[in-house]
Amino acid sequence: MSETMTPRKKYEYHKIQRDKPWNQGKLMVKGLKLTQARIDAGLSSTEVARRLGCNKGSVCKWEQEYLIPSEERLLKLVEMYGTAEFLDWNSVSLDRLAELGAKVKEITEGKNGRG
Repeated sequence: MSETMTPRKKYEYHKIQRDKPWNQGKLMVKGLKLTQARIDAGLSSTEVARRLGCNKGSVCKWEQEYLIPSEERLLKLVEMYGTAEFLDWNSVSLDRLAELGAKVKEITEGKNGRG
């Protein structure tokens, strides 16, 4: 995408990506909340990329909702940021929701000292 994306174009692009067969049932992110969680954790996108073993461009694309991180990386982000507010739970099936929800709860409660 070489042109500047207006909010409407970004929404349409994201909706198209979400509807592609290979993205069905994947856990999605809310880009602005993902960015805010990173900032609140005091991390740069470069530092997040280093910790996850990917490149800075991938982190930026997740935050702009151009790419979808793997579930493994999403769980690592939850652990790093100490929150799961950036996850879009509406994108997963109920059986995956229960499984992932339990993992996220375990991570966030452990991070907050309640576990």
